[in-house]
Amino acid sequence: SGKESEPPAYVAFEGHQESVQSAEFTADGKMLISASHDNTVKLWDIETNKALKTFRGHDSWVQAAMILNDGKWILSASHDAQLKLWNIANYAEIRTLKGRVLAQHVDAILDVSFSSDGKQLVTASRDKTAISWDVSTGKPNKEFTEGHAFLASSAVFLPDGKRLATAAVDNSVRIWDIQTGTEHKRFEHTGRSAAIDVSFDSKLLVTGSDEKTVRIWDITTGELLKELAGHHSEVSAVAISPDKKYCASGDARGHCMLWDRETGKLLHKLTGHTRRITAIAFLPDGKTVLSASGDNTVGSWDVASGKENQDQILKHPDAILSMAVFDQGKQAATSCADGLVRIWDLGTSKVTRTIEPVNGLINSVSVSQDNKRLLTANVQQRVIQLWALETGAELRIPGENGQLKPFLDFRAKGGMLWTAIFSPYHNSILTVGGRDARLWNDVTARQVMAFHPHGVVASAAFSPDGKWLVTGSWDNSAKIWNTQTGQAEKKLEQKHNGYVNTVRYSPDGKRILTSSDDGTSKIWDATSGDIQMSLEQPNTHVKSAIFSPDGSQIVTASNDKTLVMWDAKAGKKLKTFTGHEWPIREVAYSHNGKRLISGSEDNTAIIWEIDTGKKTVLAGHTAPVASVVFSPDDSRAFTASDDGTAKLWDTDSGKEILTLSSHAQGVTSVDFSPNGRFVATGSQDGQAILWLTVDWKNKAPQVVQLNR
Repeated sequence: SGKESEPPAYVAFEGHQESVQSAEFTADGKMLISASHDNTVKLWDIETNKALKTFRGHDSWVQAAMILNDGKWILSASHDAQLKLWNIANYAEIRTLKGRVLAQHVDAILDVSFSSDGKQLVTASRDKTAISWDVSTGKPNKEFTEGHAFLASSAVFLPDGKRLATAAVDNSVRIWDIQTGTEHKRFEHTGRSAAIDVSFDSKLLVTGSDEKTVRIWDITTGELLKELAGHHSEVSAVAISPDKKYCASGDARGHCMLWDRETGKLLHKLTGHTRRITAIAFLPDGKTVLSASGDNTVGSWDVASGKENQDQILKHPDAILSMAVFDQGKQAATSCADGLVRIWDLGTSKVTRTIEPVNGLINSVSVSQDNKRLLTANVQQRVIQLWALETGAELRIPGENGQLKPFLDFRAKGGMLWTAIFSPYHNSILTVGGRDARLWNDVTARQVMAFHPHGVVASAAFSPDGKWLVTGSWDNSAKIWNTQTGQAEKKLEQKHNGYVNTVRYSPDGKRILTSSDDGTSKIWDATSGDIQMSLEQPNTHVKSAIFSPDGSQIVTASNDKTLVMWDAKAGKKLKTFTGHEWPIREVAYSHNGKRLISGSEDNTAIIWEIDTGKKTVLAGHTAPVASVVFSPDDSRAFTASDDGTAKLWDTDSGKEILTLSSHAQGVTSVDFSPNGRFVATGSQDGQAILWLTVDWKNKAPQVVQLNR
């Protein structure tokens, strides 16, 4: 006809001061509700375009608002962690449903999980910790963490052969179980100088402090027994005599002191050095103390008189960086700032051999128990070298290309290096640096054990009896913790070659399931920590794995967009579920074992009928679905998404029922308590929120029916 069509008519509802996040018509179409970042909800008259009422009361952005119960109520959700119910008839706020915010983590929460009795909740975080919470009070019970916060710089093996101690600039000393690799005890406020020694009976720990004191601790009880004051600068080196009668200490100004260990009395000031004391040691007979200094000398002191043995001074051309006494006190090895390592005959005070490592400062020297090998740690080149003491020749090992190489090269392995020592009781070498210590086979240079904190804690789960907690980390390991003591009891490591994404106990508590980016899911004996089975899925990342309610099956979810069901005993594939268009983040079983729910990066969740394969797609999120869970009666399901919301769904119809929008960032995890009274959400904002579902049931029964 040639006549231009008229532009579509529209009506503007103006009144909000900030962006509008959601809008919804009432059932009769006469009114509209809107939620805004101006912290308000408005009710509008469609005919007049005017706001009938503004609902004020939220303390932060209102993300969503919806009509409930045949148009009688409005439910609003805000970033202030509150749900509010409003009566439309009289425009009054009926009730505030405030989620209890659990805020102690300093980085994103990646997983939340209730204990089987519903009394505890655990949160796993990117801040490398897991925290258990009392659900009734919202207060933290235990923080599950171990290892140094930063800069571990020294270590010593306990003479019992079962433990070792590490000291760090983080003002702590940690005692580790060598066999399990777990932290046995920690001593706080030990000073930042990281100077330590242990008595021959493994009962006493001596530490030197930047607070100018020497502290003596009971290793068994952790009690501080004595504090020895007298230094006027940082205590940089400490030692305890073989008979435990004396302690020797040196400081940053070059002063050395000899103490009565039991009374704490200062016996002698060992005067002679003019610069920092870098090492101090008793000879095995307990009658002589050697002190190494930045003034280019090693001093020798008579314990009884405190006088220096002038004819036994070991003179160097430059500052001494480290010292090791060996061969029953007959020899010593020193590293010097001139780059050389010298072997000394302590009887003649003469050099018997000189060794020249690679360029750089040798920060530590150590000699093997058989007195045949020397170990040097070059902190500048980050290289560990082994030497034959008899010939002075370097003992190299074959590299990947067949060429010989230094014993350990941290430039290739990554990580810091500060100290290396031989183990006196194992065929191994301990290296210290960064946040950890690592034990290596002294022949093959393969890592035997690591003593370090978790990396990012991605997942956590309670055992069925609540006595144990398992955590999985992006450091490729899992740890089993005692929930009463908060101590790690066992490590599950060196089996995965990628991030551990999920950890779960079997229903009977006898097995632990881990899934990893290395394309495997592994089943472990929960008591021994031994691996029982590995479920292989090459060329993909396994993001989630879960036992069936009866423990007979396992379902894994992976980046290849599939769910795979396995026989938990035989390890055979039983069934594959396909339907997602993007990688799957998480999978969960229904409590009756008949359904699965999966969340995907395609922004959807799918409920699967296991027997028939029927799919119900839950569509509504605007970003990847990170977590999924069924309600205890299986009639509802919650999904958590990177879009900052958690949504409640009817599992039969697939209809969305409720949206929680209180987190400031993506919601990473959601879980129901066993009785359905609580829902917990965890977020990238570092907070977990506990929601009381009974409030939703009482106030909006047709919206949330969690308990039948």
